[in-house]
Amino acid sequence: MNGAYDVRAIEVEDYVIVTNKLPSGLNRSYGGPPFYYMLEVAVNELARELGVDPLELRIKNLIREFPKKIGDEYFYETVTGGLYPRQDYERVVRAIEPEYRRWLEERRKNPNIGVGIAVLVEPAGTNLGYTDLAIEPSKRKYPHSALVPT
Repeated sequence: MNGAYDVRAIEVEDYVIVTNKLPSGLNRSYGGPPFYYMLEVAVNELARELGVDPLELRIKNLIREFPKKIGDEYFYETVTGGLYPRQDYERVVRAIEPEYRRWLEERRKNPNIGVGIAVLVEPAGTNLGYTDLAIEPSKRKYPHSALVPT
């Protein structure tokens, strides 16, 4: 729920709809794009309200510490129990900063140009709760994950 940001408190209101009617096509349900859209719009709105640069607000609030040690690896544990392996999010975001700033200059010349930025984390494995049901906890490589030692 926190993306790449170090968020210490999250309030979520979820709704579940159950049906006995099988969908006739592919159905993955709610996914990352709508979630990240809402998260990044909220970050932009906060930057606007505070009168600060949206990119700098993002950088200031990125995850930097990975205090949870599991085996030989370090993780950031979200307030909802997700585990993020150690990464240098700031280095990644700073890498695109020159191009972002260049586009902001283009926008000053032409206000019809839209410029945006989003910071997101896309898992390579899974951290989904339902996969926990498929593998015994003692056989998982990490808690809250279906990854098993290889």
